[in-house]
Amino acid sequence: MKRNLLLLVLCLAIAMFTLPACVPEKMTEEKEDSSASQKKDSDNGTIVKLGEECDVGELRWTILEASKTPSIQQPDNQPVFARGEYVIVTLDVVFPAEVSTINPHVVLEQLEIVDSDNNIYEPDEEGQDALTKSGKLPEFDSDNDNLTVKTYAVFDVDKEAKDLRLRIEDRNDFRLVDLEL
Repeated sequence: MKRNLLLLVLCLAIAMFTLPACVPEKMTEEKEDSSASQKKDSDNGTIVKLGEECDVGELRWTILEASKTPSIQQPDNQPVFARGEYVIVTLDVVFPAEVSTINPHVVLEQLEIVDSDNNIYEPDEEGQDALTKSGKLPEFDSDNDNLTVKTYAVFDVDKEAKDLRLRIEDRNDFRLVDLEL
């Protein structure tokens, strides 16, 4: 219990000084078999629907929503404009107790967006900073030995990009989430 409390305090401290961070939830309960609603794309891995849980590596992911915006408003009313269009992804990430190190950048490092032309977009640092400054900060929750974080990822994509999918990757394991954008 002390370890979990220490991890939670550490992650909260890190989150205050970094981009949206990450932390863990209870994963010992039997989870529903959602594989029936997931389809396999032989070239692109398993495609998951928005709102469905998926395990990639040691982490459990749920992409809650995705939206597009041309800019992110700052507290001083100065907007930060995307070169194309910002895609803001809201996600829950669960870190099980077995994960010995919680790296605050691991969430963003495992994400990229792929469009219908196979263009790849990585998280955008300027957009991420703007969203953090606008007040969108990670929310942490602990349940027994696991920690969960609700956080955000920002991507700057071409305005013409279509059929956007979020790719979550850990080593050779990956899933694609249809962002419905």
